[in-house]
Amino acid sequence: MKKGKKYLLVLIFFAVAVALGFVAFYYIEKIVYQNFSDEISRTSNVVLTAVDPDEVKKLSDLLPGDVTGSDVFEKIKNEIVSLGDIFIPEGIDSVYLLARKGDNIYFITESTPYGQPLYVTPGKLYEKAPIEITKTFDNNVYYSAPKYTDEFGTYISKFSPIVDDQGNQVGVLGIDVDFNYYQAQINKIKIIFILSWIFIQLFVILFLSYITKTKKLKNASATSEQKIIAITNSIVDGIVVINSESKIVFWNNASEKIFGYPFEQALDENFSDLVNLGKPVNLKTGKLISNFKLSLESHFINSILEVNIKNKKQNNYYELYTTVITINHEQHLVAVFHDISKRKQEQDELERQKTELEKLNNLMVGRELKMIELKKALKDIKKTA
Repeated sequence: MKKGKKYLLVLIFFAVAVALGFVAFYYIEKIVYQNFSDEISRTSNVVLTAVDPDEVKKLSDLLPGDVTGSDVFEKIKNEIVSLGDIFIPEGIDSVYLLARKGDNIYFITESTPYGQPLYVTPGKLYEKAPIEITKTFDNNVYYSAPKYTDEFGTYISKFSPIVDDQGNQVGVLGIDVDFNYYQAQINKIKIIFILSWIFIQLFVILFLSYITKTKKLKNASATSEQKIIAITNSIVDGIVVINSESKIVFWNNASEKIFGYPFEQALDENFSDLVNLGKPVNLKTGKLISNFKLSLESHFINSILEVNIKNKKQNNYYELYTTVITINHEQHLVAVFHDISKRKQEQDELERQKTELEKLNNLMVGRELKMIELKKALKDIKKTA
C-alpha cells in the first residue's frame, strides 16, 4: 500500500511538472513578443529623437517625384542607415520613413543598404501597406502590427507619427522585425526550454532516486545499529567505546551495572573522571601498572589486565581487554570488562585451602618428628635401665 502511494505521488508530481511545462511553453511566445515589442519601441524613440521633422517634410513635399535630388536626402539617408546598423544586433530588420500623398503611401528612405535584395528605392509606392500605417496617418498616434505580410515579407512592426514643432504630421516612422527571425528566436528559446525542462526532470529523478537510496541506506544503517546495540546490550561483559579525545561514545547495559552510571550520564564524559581503575595488574607479567588511563595512548592495548572496580554497589574484579577500531575514519578504543569475581573468589579460596593444608602438613610433620624423638628417648631410657 505504501509503495503504491509513493508511485502515485511521483505520478502526481510529474503530471504537475508537465502541466507547468506546457504553461511555461505557452507563455514563452508572449514573453518573446513583449521583448521584441519593447525593443521596437526603444528604437522608435531613439530614431524619432534623431530625425528632423522639417527635413522629412522637405522630402515629403517632393513626392511622388524624385526625392534623391534634395540637399537633405543624403543626410537623412545616412542617419537612417546608421541608426539601422546600431539596432540590427537587437533584432531590428529595418528602419524607414513614409509619407502620404492623397491615398498613396510612399517610401522616403530606409536603412537597408543600396544593392541589398530588400533595398527600397526612395519615392517608391508602398502597394501593400498594412492598415496600421493608414491609421497612424489618420489618427496621428502610433500603432503596432503584431503580424502582417506585404510585398517585402512578413513582419512585426510599429508605426509612429513624425510631428513638427507646430504639431503637424509630416510622415510616419516604421520599425520592422522580420517575422521569420522572430519565429526563429521563439523556436530557439523553446528548444532551450525543452532541453532545460528535460534536464531538470532528469535531475529531479536522479535526486529522488538518490534520496530514496539514501533513505534506504539510512534505514538499513539505523536497523543495523539497533541490532548491534541490542546485541551488545545482551552481552554480560561491559563494553565501552572511547573516541580519540578519551570521551565515552558508547557503553552497554552491562557497563551501567558495572560502573554505576546510566549511559546518558556517561556520554561525552572522560572515562577516567567517572571510573577509577586503581593499579591494574598485567596478567602476562604479573606487574602492577601505575597511573593507568583508559585511552588510545595506552601502552597496554591488546593486553589483558586485571582491574578492581569499587563503587557503592560492588567491589568486583574484571579482566580488561582493549583494542582499536576505526569508525567514520576516526580511531576508537573498545574496552571489554569481563567479570572474574567468582573465579577470583575461587582462586582465593583455593589459595586459602592450600595455605591451611600447608600449615596442617607442617604441623603433622612436626608431630611425627616429635614422636620419633620421643620413641628414641624411651628406647634410650630402657637401655640404661
